[in-house]
Amino acid sequence: MNDAPAPDLIDAYLDELQGRLRGTPGDIRRSVVECESHLRDRTAGFLADGIEAETAARQAIAAFGPPETVAAELNRAHRPRAVRMLIAGLAGQAAHLVAVGLLAIGASGIVAWLLTELLGSRTVFADAPGTSYGAAACAHYLAVHPNARTCAQAALAEGRDDSLFQRAAAGVLGVLLIAGLWWWRRRASRRPLGEPPALSLAAALVGVAMFGAVGVVLTGYGVDRAVVNTGSGQWLSAGAVAIIVALGYASVGWRRLLSI
Repeated sequence: MNDAPAPDLIDAYLDELQGRLRGTPGDIRRSVVECESHLRDRTAGFLADGIEAETAARQAIAAFGPPETVAAELNRAHRPRAVRMLIAGLAGQAAHLVAVGLLAIGASGIVAWLLTELLGSRTVFADAPGTSYGAAACAHYLAVHPNARTCAQAALAEGRDDSLFQRAAAGVLGVLLIAGLWWWRRRASRRPLGEPPALSLAAALVGVAMFGAVGVVLTGYGVDRAVVNTGSGQWLSAGAVAIIVALGYASVGWRRLLSI
């Protein structure tokens, strides 16, 4: 009577093969399952011919090919899908960072508006001391803000309105981009490639570095402007929001690190 097939030989072969495969998790899983099915069927055929179990498994493996050769062929087949997944993943991570950046700008606009209501426009949006305005610029500012008594007042009002509008516009763009990413994830989850990956550890670290650096620079400049008591609020509001976002990315990165 024949012994049962030697599973250790086939399992060891499949383990080595899986370690050499590249591609999406789904592609790798399906390839291993298909290879195992082929090896088991081939082994069963040799057993039916009266060959001893271990020899049957060895012959099935030898006929199938070395794991490095099989893996190379499968990897060539997987490569286009893997490249598409890589590009889609990088695009999604980059779009996420851009969307958060736009939302942070919008949030800084809200903070700047609140500071304006509390402390006045000069504290938040005034130009640096010694700033001069040309005749054409003054004419423009006074035309846009006819209630201003001086060119400096008109320039302050123009800078305040432009800054708040631009930050609000950035926030709206961030909301639209986040909505687009949400729609894309839902649509992609129904496709064979599957749902795009969540924010990765690398993207979280980029967020920490990028927003942290911006926050430190803007906050430092805001403090410097606060010393001369003019226009510090616009910089401090942006710097504070950037630091908060950096801390949020640090929290996400820490959770990703713990899950490794």
